[in-house]
Amino acid sequence: MGLCGDSLVKERATGVRPDEGSKTPMASDSAERVLFISDAHLGAADPEREARKEDLIRFLDSLQPARDRLVVVGDLFDFWFEYRYVVPGRYFRILARLARLVEKGMRVDYVPGNHDFWVRDFLPEKLGVQVHRPSLETRVLGQRLFVIHGDGLRRDDYGYRFLKKVLQNPINIALFRWLHPDLAFGLAHTFAELSRKQKGEPYQEVDDSDYIDFGQQKLREGFDLVVLAHTHKARLLKLEGGVFLNPGEWLEGYTFGELRGGLVSLKRWFVTGEKAGSETLATVELGEAGSGELARL
Repeated sequence: MGLCGDSLVKERATGVRPDEGSKTPMASDSAERVLFISDAHLGAADPEREARKEDLIRFLDSLQPARDRLVVVGDLFDFWFEYRYVVPGRYFRILARLARLVEKGMRVDYVPGNHDFWVRDFLPEKLGVQVHRPSLETRVLGQRLFVIHGDGLRRDDYGYRFLKKVLQNPINIALFRWLHPDLAFGLAHTFAELSRKQKGEPYQEVDDSDYIDFGQQKLREGFDLVVLAHTHKARLLKLEGGVFLNPGEWLEGYTFGELRGGLVSLKRWFVTGEKAGSETLATVELGEAGSGELARL
């Protein structure tokens, strides 16, 4: 099912789309707290899994635009492709919530992942969401942040890196656009579901040492906090020179990251009847020396 993009939300005058390793200043950012979510894979074929988007809506509704900043670390959608006049109807409520948060003054950043790297103009031009490709580098709350989804960082992932180049080729994107949206999204969700069944459920990268090594490298370059996702494995690690955070995944674990002041926390969202909130799984103070694993779920 498709809905006209112009009827989804009011078009915003600002269509700025930071790109190519975006570096954004702190000047206009008055956030007191930064939230990191990733790997919700909205639109997955499983009806039970789809029902969990309601929990994400409640999470977004709990945010306070005057003091919060949201960073989506990729794969919010199980598949995303932009047609000129059509957007997927199944994402309508989430997109509307993001638009509402932006209109109320909250900054929302989006770093595409391997399921939504075809994100282009719709999010920044229609919703005001800042898209950063392939990474976000910024200073907020006095800390230097480096954020990237992380797909393709594993040293032996040669096949995926080749496939990504093929899928991001402008000619192939133009050819794919000729497919009817119902057919295109149907095929994409089918292949994604087959991939999950092949990898097993719940999916987690077995060995994420290459991702942690990459994070350590970025910390040595002067960043205070490095945020990666992709592996679906929640992590909060003290490394040399800073902190490594993987917010885990909303798909099964409902985990997310939080930066508040000089503290980085790994949290889990929960819904019990009419009650919803978050619990803290682990916290580390930025600037602490030493190394070691604080959380692994």
